Amino acid sequence: MELTEFGRVLYDNLSPVVVRRYLNKLRIMIVIERYRRSIALLPLRLKTNKEMDHILRDIKNLPPDRLCFQFFKEEAYYLLITFVPDEQMKIEIKLQVMHIEEDIAELMTITENLRLYSHPIVNHIEMDQFQASGLTRRETVLMSHRLAAAISEIEDRLTMIFICEELTKRGIQHEFRWDDPYGAGSPVLHITGVSNAVDMKCPEFFRNMVRCCIRVDNRLRLTFPFECCMENIPLIRDLPYGRLYSAKICTWIQEVSARDASNMAGKVADTIVERVSRYCHLYSVIYKFAIAYDNFYNKFCNIEAYTFHKLVLSYGEQRDQLLIVGYRLGSKPLSGVPKDLWQQFPVPPKEDFFAVNFGQLSPRSITGPPEIRFRDDMRWNPHALLTGTIRERLNETNDLTGIVHYLVMTSNSLFALSNFMRIRFKTHKVLAQILHQEVQFPFRLKFNLTAATETNLRLYYDYILLDFMLLADGLIAVRDSCRGEARCAGLFRFFFLHSGGRAYELHDPSFQRPTDNSHYSIAEPPRNYDPSEVPSMRCSRTPIVVDDVTMRKTCNFVKREDLYSPIDDYLSTLNYLLHAKIALEAMNNPQGPQTTAAVSLSTVEFIECTADCLHFKATQIDGNGRAATNYVEYKVFVDPQDFCARLTLKYDEEDVATQEELDIIQLFFEKMVYRSKNEMVFQSFVLLCRLTAHRALSSIARVMKFQLDAKPEARLHVQLKLVYLLRESSQTVGRSFASGIVVDTAHTSVMIAIAMRRQKPVTGEKGQPRPSLIFRMVYNTQTNTVRIQNSQYAHHAPQADNSAPTAMPPAPTQEDLTVVINVANAVAEDTKFCPIGVAVQTLHEFMSTGVHPQPYVPRSQPPGSVQPVGSVGPAPSSVGQPPSAQSATAGPGSVAGPSSVHSHLGPGPASVQPGSVQHLAPGSVGTQPPGSVPPGSVPPPQ
Repeated sequence: MELTEFGRVLYDNLSPVVVRRYLNKLRIMIVIERYRRSIALLPLRLKTNKEMDHILRDIKNLPPDRLCFQFFKEEAYYLLITFVPDEQMKIEIKLQVMHIEEDIAELMTITENLRLYSHPIVNHIEMDQFQASGLTRRETVLMSHRLAAAISEIEDRLTMIFICEELTKRGIQHEFRWDDPYGAGSPVLHITGVSNAVDMKCPEFFRNMVRCCIRVDNRLRLTFPFECCMENIPLIRDLPYGRLYSAKICTWIQEVSARDASNMAGKVADTIVERVSRYCHLYSVIYKFAIAYDNFYNKFCNIEAYTFHKLVLSYGEQRDQLLIVGYRLGSKPLSGVPKDLWQQFPVPPKEDFFAVNFGQLSPRSITGPPEIRFRDDMRWNPHALLTGTIRERLNETNDLTGIVHYLVMTSNSLFALSNFMRIRFKTHKVLAQILHQEVQFPFRLKFNLTAATETNLRLYYDYILLDFMLLADGLIAVRDSCRGEARCAGLFRFFFLHSGGRAYELHDPSFQRPTDNSHYSIAEPPRNYDPSEVPSMRCSRTPIVVDDVTMRKTCNFVKREDLYSPIDDYLSTLNYLLHAKIALEAMNNPQGPQTTAAVSLSTVEFIECTADCLHFKATQIDGNGRAATNYVEYKVFVDPQDFCARLTLKYDEEDVATQEELDIIQLFFEKMVYRSKNEMVFQSFVLLCRLTAHRALSSIARVMKFQLDAKPEARLHVQLKLVYLLRESSQTVGRSFASGIVVDTAHTSVMIAIAMRRQKPVTGEKGQPRPSLIFRMVYNTQTNTVRIQNSQYAHHAPQADNSAPTAMPPAPTQEDLTVVINVANAVAEDTKFCPIGVAVQTLHEFMSTGVHPQPYVPRSQPPGSVQPVGSVGPAPSSVGQPPSAQSATAGPGSVAGPSSVHSHLGPGPASVQPGSVQHLAPGSVGTQPPGSVPPGSVPPPQ
């Protein structure tokens, strides 16, 4: 329409004034259209004249040519752009911000103070004048971008205005500066007085605050960089090169984000107050500590970082322990308000507190070059156990000096106990089965170290409770605090030997403390006592004082077959004796569906039971059945030199076994039975040592020696299976343990499980259980014969290539087993001695070589006869005889270590024929049908 009217004016030859008026009208229309298109993609909403007429008509001197846009973020604010032609054929464009509240409009003119980088916004607006001579193509193309930048700058100014209003409400003095040299084109809001809004009075902090300001950054997302600059910093980093290279002036910037907040300006203002309050509270504590640090504590600790919101301090001999202190606002409920009361509030009240955490670093040299030494072992900060206690103390006293003094003085003492902070589990499924109890989770913590107070730590070790009290000069007092009576027999002797005679009782006035600081280790002295007459060690609740060097030596864990520590082994031995007593009591009091009345109440008779000694006796299985009158005495005690469990056996008959054979049995107990920490293994071992018919103990000692004397080059190893896993036919998940030694109700037949397993794993089987072949031998004490009930592989079948050096041979057939058993029984018939040892050795040789043994030639044959493999010769009682020439191709082997008592998964009850061992009532653990079980069924040594 305007173009039509303009053409009519030209053809009508009207005055130049009218033509100029029409030209100005067209120019304004073109510019308005260009502005409308440029702002279409900006966060503005176009409002029509009809929508705004009821508000704009009351504003005087408002040009009719205008555009009105509403801001998305602040809907109460509008951008009003007016277009007015002038006499010089130009268009004057004016930007105004309009605030409408309750239909009342307030205009704010955008002046040249509003700058975009180094150019005023007005200059960008003037570039859109309708003058082709002064406008390049590039400037025309970028006009929309410059307009967007101008509108963004307007939004930033509005945001700053809102923040200023919120700061004024909170009593914070501020100053709005547009000419800040570090403003980078954006407005800068300087905070000149915030002490009135902070509840902490710390004049030193505000006196050293050089600058505190906030800016607007909307490049990626809307954030507000909060900048603070401080001088005269009380603590500065002094590692690794000392304080010489550190500055005393610090400037840091932290972003404040309030994009999703409904009241963005209020959120920013609250965050500023919280940040300054946090800095001020932490500064007040550090300012007082800095004096003590500069004069004394800088010799024992160093400052890693101080960023006003967090302090990181390293301490320890190698500066590998960290203390991290911060301050949190409103992070936990008020301690003085009852819980039922503050839960009634819509927003529960919070209180401010100091946050304390502990960490660790790699060790570094303090006196030498600043080198970091990496360690392979795991590092612990023992003070992490006292985090809650130390945090409460700091919040009560606001004294960091006392906290640092405590950390420095107790670092070495607590580091010795830090190994007990490790999480280690111990199985209690076996003991629960013996006591016929159901457990939901078969593992529990082996030990637990807790902090009662800052100077008192408690170690819960199963039934044992030890108190560690931290004393001055790096000393530690240890006290037996077990419930009821004291149970740590020999506790003073333990620390006395490991300290080289420096440990003493706290209430012993006759003891004179050594004046030197030398520490030496005592080697184990030679035994000059009779093991059968070892006196019981004293139990006392008197505290024992030791130094941190001794405590670190006794608590240090080293890698052997398992993690080993002297005090861990000592406490484990005391617990083992207690569990062994419970297992023996369960043998005397059978209960549950798997036991029968055939188990005599007099199976085990206790002689002496103390904290460090378990002395009992049991009837022998000597071939006389239940009419046996001879006894065997067991004495399990704690060795007073190395504090490990030892065993002595004493039989009524002296010709049962030689002293050498008894030594082998006792060594087997120390290496295999005791290290397994399995109560059912102990029961089976006690039952096995009762077998004395036909010199059976000599054969058993021979098999034990096979297992102890492991040969790495042997293809197979022999293993006594004292316990195995049993899975009932109705069970799909749960498994139970069963004894590998079972005796019938008449005490005439004994089942002994023997396993043979490959020594070296084949390629690809690392971490997987190796296959084992289980043989269940049944020995009849009256007929002096042995038979193999059945054999079966555990875990998985052997390799197809049975000729490989590491391959497991196939299971022998019944004919092969018959040949082996006939040889063993022939030897027993000729020598009148138990055939178990000969049967195991002959079977091992056959499994290793695959060659059947030759028939046995009795000793009554002429001297030219051939002595067969497995014969015992003229001295069957000797366990140290070398094997015969035929057996030299593959000597007996074993699996050394605690895992040798592990068992294998056996067949179900349906696989046992009637009349076999499943009808025999065990003398110790019940009447479970024997089976083969996989290695690893018994937990590893604790």
